[in-house]
Amino acid sequence: MFWVILIIIVFIVLYLAKYYAYIKNYPKGPMPIPLLGNLHQLKTHNTHLYFDELAKAYGDVFTVFMPRPVVIITKFQNMKEALIRRGDDFVGRSGLFPDNIFQSVPNGGITFASGDSWREQRRISLRILKDFGMGSGIMVDQIMRSVRTFIDHLNSISHKQHVDLRWPIQLKVFIREQVDKQKAQFDPCKEPQTFVHALLLEMHKGNRFLCNNPNWCVQPFLILKYHRMRAEIIDIVGKDRRICMADKLSMPYCTVAVVEIQRRANVLPQNVMHRTVKQTMVSGHCIPANTLVLPQISSVLSDSSLFENPDEFKPERFLQDDGKTPHKASSSSTELLQYVVPFSMGKRQCAGEPLARVKLFLILTTLLQNFILEKPLDGALPDLEPDFAFFAFPKQYKLRIVPISGCEES
Repeated sequence: MFWVILIIIVFIVLYLAKYYAYIKNYPKGPMPIPLLGNLHQLKTHNTHLYFDELAKAYGDVFTVFMPRPVVIITKFQNMKEALIRRGDDFVGRSGLFPDNIFQSVPNGGITFASGDSWREQRRISLRILKDFGMGSGIMVDQIMRSVRTFIDHLNSISHKQHVDLRWPIQLKVFIREQVDKQKAQFDPCKEPQTFVHALLLEMHKGNRFLCNNPNWCVQPFLILKYHRMRAEIIDIVGKDRRICMADKLSMPYCTVAVVEIQRRANVLPQNVMHRTVKQTMVSGHCIPANTLVLPQISSVLSDSSLFENPDEFKPERFLQDDGKTPHKASSSSTELLQYVVPFSMGKRQCAGEPLARVKLFLILTTLLQNFILEKPLDGALPDLEPDFAFFAFPKQYKLRIVPISGCEES
């Protein structure tokens, strides 16, 4: 019995020695324990805020064991070094739960795929988007048709007391139904009419997989400071002419207000998990190959050294006193706008970013051109503290949307 106990003790000591020698290969972070890592310390709510606390204690690059080691990268310069200057080293994806629940097939799609599959699907998707007019007037015309449908829908429900938006999981079901519908209508002998048809045509030639598209939900901010946006819209465009992207150059406040909405909404606070494909360095820290890496977008969007009072919704922060000239960051000659990176950066930056920026600008400005946003009858302002899952979702809120036609704005 004595020898059995002794062997067990020796085994435990050797295991602990090996384990704590192993964790020294990674940037220093909170001390993990075998098997659990730091899971017993991890805060499941507002995890990005917990990581901000750890960054203050361990520096801008540190490791959290979940129980697998995950290197957390905070601050703009560190993310830029990792994702741009050393971008080829960080192009991998985890391939683990929960990332793989977004894939219909292993290593499928664009966002969560790795290797040659990701490169090919991204190349095809960018080419298809370009063929369909991304960055041109053709795509803008299509977006404006969708915007007009949206405005017409809001007008049709303007007399209803309550309008409830669908939950994101229902949106996923809707998208799945639309994709299935497009697949049923697909004819490889005909010119593709939609993105799905074009991608199916490529698959018909030997390529594979589908991609997803991000969704935005940032309307609660508009009720706070929409009056100046609307004044600029009416001054530049008027009440009747349709807004176009050419107007953006003459609408600096609306432009920065959309950017501030993206910054303050912080829709994807923790980015998508990256994986190193070889041993690399970030901010002087050695990161082994095949290490999971989590760049913290929120650490940039809420950086008080870049954005004064970062929790405040303040579009004016991006403009100088003349209301037109972009403001520079206090620590560099870079325009402050360049530090707003909700779509991440580098090689895994969102492929649909140009399209998303156009859509967000046109939707919000057209909405404000046609409607007055008011507090609900009970006078309660929306709670801007979001609910966090993989994305940051706004809490349910009440908002009065009053059509401009037939009313006078005080």
